[in-house]
Amino acid sequence: NRHIPGLLAWIAAFSCAFLASLNYLVRPHLQETFALVSITVLTLGTAYFNVHACRQHLGLKIWRLRYGTVALLVAGVLVWSVETLRTNLPLRFLLLSLISGGLFLYAGRLLTRAGHHGQTFRHLFGWTCTVHGVLQMLRPVLLLWNTGAPGSR
Repeated sequence: NRHIPGLLAWIAAFSCAFLASLNYLVRPHLQETFALVSITVLTLGTAYFNVHACRQHLGLKIWRLRYGTVALLVAGVLVWSVETLRTNLPLRFLLLSLISGGLFLYAGRLLTRAGHHGQTFRHLFGWTCTVHGVLQMLRPVLLLWNTGAPGSR
């Protein structure tokens, strides 16, 4: 149904997630800096467009799309500069996980706060966003835990 508020933004979010998945598949064939910058922008784009769609769906004041676009471009430039200078790569991963996880937690809060009276799927999607946000924020912990394992790099 094209008249669902926020549908186009959710399509943009899922498109970003799909392209991020493709990035992982073709990463061996991509230049490393391009792969890192694109995965960062696509991951943050997924989270941003999801929040944008949730706010629009609930009839809340939506964030200006141009500000989000500028923020995504700035994030891409920052990641490119971090990668070019070969600075702290785990810090980039930590920031990416915390920001995208925080945005998903915010989207989940928006949808679950609205209640589930007659909107069961919206409430369920809100909890899905919440769980996804928590898992995004736990990724750095899992990475640190894995690096201490025998046989890891």
